[in-house]
Amino acid sequence: MKRALLLSIVIIVAFSLILGSCAKAPAPSSGEPIKLRFAHPSPPVTVFHKAVFMPWIEMVEERTAAIGKPVDIKVFPAESLAKHADQYNSVTEGIIDICGMITVEDFEPGGGLLSVAELPFLFENAATAAQVAQELYDTIPEFKEEASEVKLLFFQPTGAVQIHSREKQVKTIADFENMKMRANRRTSIDIVETLGGVPLDMFIPEIYVSLDRGVLDAAMIPWEALRAFKIYEVTKYRTETPKGIWLDLLSVIMNLDSYNKLPPEVQKIFDETSGAYMSKLAGEAFDQADAEIRQDVLNIEKEAGKPEWYRVPEDEFQKWVEALDPVYDKWLKRMNDKGLPGEKVFEEAKRLANKYSQ
Repeated sequence: MKRALLLSIVIIVAFSLILGSCAKAPAPSSGEPIKLRFAHPSPPVTVFHKAVFMPWIEMVEERTAAIGKPVDIKVFPAESLAKHADQYNSVTEGIIDICGMITVEDFEPGGGLLSVAELPFLFENAATAAQVAQELYDTIPEFKEEASEVKLLFFQPTGAVQIHSREKQVKTIADFENMKMRANRRTSIDIVETLGGVPLDMFIPEIYVSLDRGVLDAAMIPWEALRAFKIYEVTKYRTETPKGIWLDLLSVIMNLDSYNKLPPEVQKIFDETSGAYMSKLAGEAFDQADAEIRQDVLNIEKEAGKPEWYRVPEDEFQKWVEALDPVYDKWLKRMNDKGLPGEKVFEEAKRLANKYSQ
């Protein structure tokens, strides 16, 4: 009798456990997070950090957590993990997993096909440049080959540069004569030299001190960089052009081994949140911030009684456009000398610029 009663109790308990498990399945175990390090040279106040990198990181972390394979990305801004000049090699060597603000010359010293995006007057804004660069990357093998050492996640161009000077306002081509101006890549160096200036190669964090000490007379940078690095404190004059002279094509890259070690489901999330989708968002975020910052700086400087900004009139600007024609020829010659399809990429870039600016 006791044995029968005991058996009945065991059956009832087992049946209750089965019903309980059917009523509510246990949540899948999330497991240990995949830890990655993301470095970039910008201060946390910049649009790239706040409106591009952090939203992308949050998106990746949320989506990977949702499938039970969480990724934990720790951010190291403002050169806190590696100096700007060392960050590309830090990625290829596996010291850093992911890095932002990689320049075209990090991929190819002296500039390769990717540098087409930095030719003068090619793009109206960052969003157009981002979409053009992404389509060139996706469709032209030689363009993609330049970034083959790494996993290129997405492009993050800056806005078009304007002229910010210490002691003399730039109004005509003649005003560029012998002005010491920051230019840190081959194409921008060609632009400054062609206009009559003296290019000095340096990274953005070095500009403030160089202007303050008179090492530089002027810097051609976007509005966002003017505020983020407080360049407005050491410059007095602003010169705007009807169309930005050039912009910087930057990108976010990942160590190939770090990417290849990710589970396939996580790789899929990285792919879906990068590429054309994120390049477009990054460009749009910069354009919006650049426009807002321009207006903020204008209002502040009006209240402070700083000199009125100068906008180059169309007839004078056309002289600048014509003067910079040789820059295209120099770029095409460099590409030809390297055995690269420069003409093909240049023509396609112009076609796509028209497509995405409409």
